[in-house]
Amino acid sequence: MRILLVDDDLVFAQVVVTKIAALGLRDVTVAHSAEQALALLDHGASPFDCFLLDIFLGDSCGIDLCRTMRLHADNKLVPIIMVTSQRGNALMSRAFSAGATDFLRKPLDHNELVGRIKTAMLLVELTKKNKARIEAPEILRQRNDLSVNNESLKAFWFPNVKGMVEFARFQEKLSELRSRNETPKLYRAHIRNFGSLVRQLDLTEFKRHLHTLSRVLSEAGNGEQFLFCYLGRGRFIICLQIDTKLNVGQTAMSLQDRVNVRLDQSRSAKGNTSQLQISDITARFAIGSNSTSSDLRDKHPLTEDPHALDLPRVDEIEQKMFQKALAEEKKQDV
Repeated sequence: MRILLVDDDLVFAQVVVTKIAALGLRDVTVAHSAEQALALLDHGASPFDCFLLDIFLGDSCGIDLCRTMRLHADNKLVPIIMVTSQRGNALMSRAFSAGATDFLRKPLDHNELVGRIKTAMLLVELTKKNKARIEAPEILRQRNDLSVNNESLKAFWFPNVKGMVEFARFQEKLSELRSRNETPKLYRAHIRNFGSLVRQLDLTEFKRHLHTLSRVLSEAGNGEQFLFCYLGRGRFIICLQIDTKLNVGQTAMSLQDRVNVRLDQSRSAKGNTSQLQISDITARFAIGSNSTSSDLRDKHPLTEDPHALDLPRVDEIEQKMFQKALAEEKKQDV
């Protein structure tokens, strides 16, 4: 439990810190004025769980500080224990009206201190449990929004984008090339911030953004032998039939650079922020006569978690595509 003690009496503050430490609570911060305390609240790395405030702080008033602290969103439910040598009911009533939850008398009584601190610890624990209970449905709703049934996770096809086809047509083309003993170069393009896009954009905005990405990818391919489809979950698969003197890794990097330069230009006009990460999967999924589908599964296990949206993973649809090509090759061998 993180405690902030505010007291202008340095000796008394040290006594309190020592006694609290004896209870096993060593995360205690001391401020000697209301100004110091408010500065700690404004610039602290994490919120405090409990406050101990002296009612009389030199030129300041602990009750006014209590009221100000309650204005901070993080402090709405934090226990505030007022420390005072006064016993007037009017003073206590003012403090409670300002948001105080308990009192601690000067001079300190050990048993009273233990009781007040333990009560505060109990309140902190109950508050955290209630907060977790309240937030749980919202977290579940967000996870459901990213479930496999979310339309934004599914495949799309834009007929007006040159070179973009549905997956069935892409698979037919790949089989056709293999039947002619041609080995096309295959790449995966992954939207780096896909998870953020799904969370931030509605379906219409997401499709518009995806159309921009598809168009830019098509323009960067710039050729009749450039074919690609969108598999869903932020990934495209690309088939490049044209011969090149570059190796597949260099070609992937060159294509990625061309695409992202165009995306940067498009972003300045439309405010979109996406980049594609393009990687070669030709060698990774190369299928020889001695390969088996189990080898592919062992080397490239599928990840079923639909929430890890920003991680490049081997998609099941890719796996099936290469398994089908393997089956056709085995038939030819027979």
